[in-house]
Amino acid sequence: MRNRLALAILLGGFAAPALAAPLYTLSRTIPLGPPDHWDYLTFDPASGDVLVAHANHTDIVDPRAGKIIARLGPLDGAHGQFVAANGDIFADSGEAGTVSVFDGKTHALKKTLKAAADADGMTYDPVHHTLVVVAGDAKSAFLIDTDTETVRGRVALPGKPEAPGADGIGHVYINIASTGHVVKLDPGTDKLTADYAVPMCQSPHGIAVDAATNRVFTSCRNKRLVVIDTKSGRVTQTLPIAAGTDFADIDPVRHRVFSSNGSGSLSIFAEDSQGHLTKRAEMPTEVGARTMAVDPKSGTLFLVTATPDGKPAPGHWPGYKPGTVRLLVYTPAP
Repeated sequence: MRNRLALAILLGGFAAPALAAPLYTLSRTIPLGPPDHWDYLTFDPASGDVLVAHANHTDIVDPRAGKIIARLGPLDGAHGQFVAANGDIFADSGEAGTVSVFDGKTHALKKTLKAAADADGMTYDPVHHTLVVVAGDAKSAFLIDTDTETVRGRVALPGKPEAPGADGIGHVYINIASTGHVVKLDPGTDKLTADYAVPMCQSPHGIAVDAATNRVFTSCRNKRLVVIDTKSGRVTQTLPIAAGTDFADIDPVRHRVFSSNGSGSLSIFAEDSQGHLTKRAEMPTEVGARTMAVDPKSGTLFLVTATPDGKPAPGHWPGYKPGTVRLLVYTPAP
């Protein structure tokens, strides 16, 4: 039998299974330098730049030139950022509990808005011209009018929030990490209009919204991605992801949903027209690459990490070697 098998292989009677072509390839690595801490990324479609919350400032990176073109700050614990229609940039400081507004052309600080301690993720509702900033310790969402660049309201939340996501048609969904819920906020009335329990999701972290299919995708620290139908409020799917998720995103052009995982992988799902997900790949990235951004036009993905310095304690992010923070640029396969 062994001889027959060897002969069959020699004569081409057996073909090795073809390896699936990678969906993305690492096309560029851009050094960002110290400090050795980072959080959310934002892709700016108008400029093509990527903004990175980088400890005590926000980096503006030109991925085509492969370099930092500006640093906004100082910020005391940078987490999220947003580029307004007029080009001005909003960036929050978790330790200071503030949101700083920078001139989009000169990058000079224009004003500082008071939010609350642990100001963290943010998302924009274009219908009401409202930037929603969540603050974990304050268990609140702060609403900023981007036209007047002023705080116009505060909404109490039923627990400690982690990340918000807007659907682009007037609603914002917010992960409540401390209770395993997702709530729906109407920035037009400043009220919560729905509360979805997701008991199968421990510490919901990343969130992405697809208004076309009425779906919210929430990534969970117990290695699950939960899909919520916003019309019925039902959980329609629970899918496996890798460990250490901190962000979820969506490519609306290629109909893909992502969870970026600090354990060193990107969970990639295909979404059909009914909002049903199918796992496409668990793509290796690098340890620590837990947040991301997507260029929907080109499909390029951006992640940030640094070189780990030793093995982390259970339940903690690793320490990193000084000065090794870098932006990873992944290009989709043609």
